[in-house]
Amino acid sequence: MRVVLLSSPGAEPALHWSFALGERLHSAMVDAGHEVRWLAPVVAGAGVPAQTAAEVLRVGAAPLHRVGDAILHDELERELANDLRARAADLVLHVGLGARGSANLLWLADRMGSRALAVVRAAEVLCHRGDLVDHRGESCTAIDDAERCRRCCSKGLRRAGHADLATRLDLLVCCLQVSAAVFVETATEVSQLEQVGVPRRLLHVAAPDEVAAAVLTRLAPASLSDA
Repeated sequence: MRVVLLSSPGAEPALHWSFALGERLHSAMVDAGHEVRWLAPVVAGAGVPAQTAAEVLRVGAAPLHRVGDAILHDELERELANDLRARAADLVLHVGLGARGSANLLWLADRMGSRALAVVRAAEVLCHRGDLVDHRGESCTAIDDAERCRRCCSKGLRRAGHADLATRLDLLVCCLQVSAAVFVETATEVSQLEQVGVPRRLLHVAAPDEVAAAVLTRLAPASLSDA
């Protein structure tokens, strides 16, 4: 099977958790005999291991209040579209969807005929800050209140736009809705994503050390033919 693996850049000049998981997933899929191309957007300044299978694409760290810049990555979207146009993939797997970078990749994969899977942390999907903690440092449960989110996503007097925040969540949920499966770490995350419109049937709990086996199960020929 042919797989395109996508990780996410995160917001800090350090490697996002999806990069380490991408390494594990890439190794597991290659060891199982699959052909894997891994595209890894990385924030400028982050150190990347010398020995990695990732094709690194450097991205700028968008300020928190500039939501549109944080959810678009034209270079990666073009690269994925050109790749799938030249040669179909059996699976496009996005690890860390919501942690900056493009919010459109799995929708694009689905429109171009590839099966889509996602591995996410609900906090990064639901919260532009990525932590579900409000500006006062308290736990936030207003996961679909874009107006309240504006105050948390600000820099001085400059605040994120209501429409930008609402659009961000809509795009991410759309991508998860077209996925064949969405893997999260906890049952709480399942409930949180259900609240914003991700169907329960798509959501599966898998610890980080279980994700590779779950993805490989989805790559079985019988599983792909049932998609």
